[in-house]
Amino acid sequence: MTNNNGALNALAKIIIGGMILVFIIPLIFLGPLAFLFIVGSIFEGDSRRVNDTYVSPSGIYQVESINDSAGAMDQGESFLCLEFIEDGEEYPVEGDKPSKKAVEIDDIHGRYAAEYEVEWISDDSFTVTWNDYDNEYIADVVIDGRSCTVTNTQTTAK
Repeated sequence: MTNNNGALNALAKIIIGGMILVFIIPLIFLGPLAFLFIVGSIFEGDSRRVNDTYVSPSGIYQVESINDSAGAMDQGESFLCLEFIEDGEEYPVEGDKPSKKAVEIDDIHGRYAAEYEVEWISDDSFTVTWNDYDNEYIADVVIDGRSCTVTNTQTTAK
């Protein structure tokens, strides 16, 4: 009778070596990439993106519908920002980040990807309508220099 223990041990070593190659080596290369992806997404900071734009009649202002979400970490929200031509930069377009000089308009917030309808009344005032679940909101906004005031906000049930 021959001893097959040596052959079985050699075969086991080959199988274990193959498992190490198949599972461990990719982890060595993909581990640092996964780490960089996680760290990059944490420190990316600004997850806000322009969803839609509304330019004033003379073009000196732009109202932007902004979507902001940290992915699975929150439900996200939408809001409006005001941009100024005097800042000397081109207005952001859909998909861009809003400029750091954009002024967030208080009291106009909705769920993520809310649909805003902006109707300019004059170069320094507009009306905005949006829905948030079971309510419809209407607000008048007056621009004064680099700030704005939300007036006459109404809520109606759908």
